[in-house]
Amino acid sequence: MPSVKSATNTVRTGMSGAASTMKMGKSSMSGSGNMALVHINRATASQLETLPGVSVKLAAEIIKDRPFKNSMDLEKKVSGIGAKNIKKMLPHISFT
Repeated sequence: MPSVKSATNTVRTGMSGAASTMKMGKSSMSGSGNMALVHINRATASQLETLPGVSVKLAAEIIKDRPFKNSMDLEKKVSGIGAKNIKKMLPHISFT
């Protein structure tokens, strides 16, 4: 049964020995390789917080100001999101 710790996200795979634990830093979790797209208009706060640059406060603002048609709409409606945030988030979000 997998177990996850918050800071370093230790994942236990159920195998025995040294290969049974894999540590993933925040950067490997938010990389574009294995991260599923987050639907910006339906995601929970926890899902939004997995996006680069999205804090608890920003996730709440995103949820409050939904729905969004596109990234320009997101940037215009949500206080605290700027062009740099949008650029980091874009590869990881979906609007449809």
